[in-house]
Amino acid sequence: MPQPIALLALALSAAPARAADTPAGAPPAAPPAAVEEEPASAPPAPATEGAPPPDGAAPEAPAAEDDETIAEIVVFGELEIARRRRALNNRLRAQGYKEKKKKKDGTAVWRPETAWKPSVEVHEEGFVVMKRSPVRFESYVKGTSPARWIACTPPFIVMCVRIGGQVVSKARLDAQKSRVATSMDAELDAWTAAVTATSMKERIEVQLPAALDETWRTGAPFEGSGPLPTPADRRQAFLDFWGSRACTNEGALVRRAVSDFLAYEVQESAHPVTEAERSAANAAATCGARLDFGPSPAPAPAAPATPSPAEKAPAEAAPLLDEGPVGP
Repeated sequence: MPQPIALLALALSAAPARAADTPAGAPPAAPPAAVEEEPASAPPAPATEGAPPPDGAAPEAPAAEDDETIAEIVVFGELEIARRRRALNNRLRAQGYKEKKKKKDGTAVWRPETAWKPSVEVHEEGFVVMKRSPVRFESYVKGTSPARWIACTPPFIVMCVRIGGQVVSKARLDAQKSRVATSMDAELDAWTAAVTATSMKERIEVQLPAALDETWRTGAPFEGSGPLPTPADRRQAFLDFWGSRACTNEGALVRRAVSDFLAYEVQESAHPVTEAERSAANAAATCGARLDFGPSPAPAPAAPATPSPAEKAPAEAAPLLDEGPVGP
């Protein structure tokens, strides 16, 4: 019997059996009781700003806000700088360049395989300069074997002198410079960003605090100023530097470093910033910056004057009076 017909016969035989199980005259069975479901919990009401906290819950502390919002600066380490530099080098090799030499300052000079194309100088500070390639003397025989230089012996020596970089037109050279710059644009930007961020971190966290401390202790020139002999001159130089920074994220970080030095070094010394100096600095500051590190401490009381030797002499030279024995 085919399977669909067998299933139909089984269903028809089961229906009378269920009907026969119910005795005659018996009331129909009550339908099964419906299962009571628990009411669904209402979704929590959205928190309203300024509403009181629920019972038993501790109120949230308000978020602290700085007077000046400083964005996050991603700091790259030396390993990341080296990795991005390798990516830039690989891009130059893919464009047909080879690193020929390094200058004393660490600048890498890359020469093109095609003589008329520009040479590329990669500086350690994070930028690239493209120049007209010089005259080159190299064998026209490809390979690395020393025997290739036999092809440059007279009378074929002229064939090994490549002057394409000196005779190419300026228009053609500039067009090739643009193509090379476009090809390495992404790698160069990534490497420059890593170098700049690392240098800025060292400038703010190491060099600037050292310069502030040196000037405050010795009166050495600060950021192009002349000698600063008095504490008032040094304070004014710091305040002028603090108030003249650019309205950028880096400028905000520099202002924060100078403000911290004033608060923890200058204000704790015997020559703190006065209220008049602080008010003038806030009025002249760019970007709406405010210098606020609490009231200026009161000057330390003067030490008592030490009596001179002339004042001490009469008291030391006064003879003791012999009043005789005490008593009857």
